[in-house]
Amino acid sequence: MNKKGLSHIEFVVSFVIFIGFIVFAFVFFNPLQSQRTLKSTMDYAWIEVSEEGRERVETYSVSISPLFDPSLMRINIPGVPLYYNASVEDEIGNTISTHRDNSGVVYFNRSGGDFFRIKYSSAIDNGAPILETTAIGNSQYAISSSEIRDLYFEKLLLELNQSYYLNYLGLKQELNLPNRMEFGFVVTLNNKQISAVNQIPEGIEVLSKNDRVEIIRISGQREYADLRVIVW
Repeated sequence: MNKKGLSHIEFVVSFVIFIGFIVFAFVFFNPLQSQRTLKSTMDYAWIEVSEEGRERVETYSVSISPLFDPSLMRINIPGVPLYYNASVEDEIGNTISTHRDNSGVVYFNRSGGDFFRIKYSSAIDNGAPILETTAIGNSQYAISSSEIRDLYFEKLLLELNQSYYLNYLGLKQELNLPNRMEFGFVVTLNNKQISAVNQIPEGIEVLSKNDRVEIIRISGQREYADLRVIVW
């Protein structure tokens, strides 16, 4: 009787262990579950890379009176955060010499033309000081439009690229990405490519997301680039 009872208990215990193993395998090795995890990681990685590569930009379109003659000038648009640097571009989009001081005054070289766009952002590099400028009075200019957008910066994407190769595990932790998932990104510009992708093992499932984005180059020029984020 004892032997029969013991055999019965052993059978039940073995069956429970077997069922537990099946459930474990289904949860952790189920391809559908893995695909859902990969998809959610893809969405999250895209958000994190985008946030690291973008910064807020305030842009003001300014028309200057043609009667205002000086070529080196200064202007102070109120309300713009003092920690922003500035960049000025002419009516066809060429970046011109610009400097913003600690009081918020923007100095720039007019170099002809009466229409300019002044961009403010913490991601813009401040230019060298410009001396002997003439202040633009309130009656000598008009703001025709303004906008606030989050734009990608080549500078920020290069910094992210550097962090990727210098301390990949630390970057993953900073971005709160799952330990067992890997990621990378590629930015294709008109004349160069910023690539941060570790070697991807053969036969592994890979997801990617692509978008056409507007980016501000190191030179200050704006152009469109292809951004691709990859997870595996």
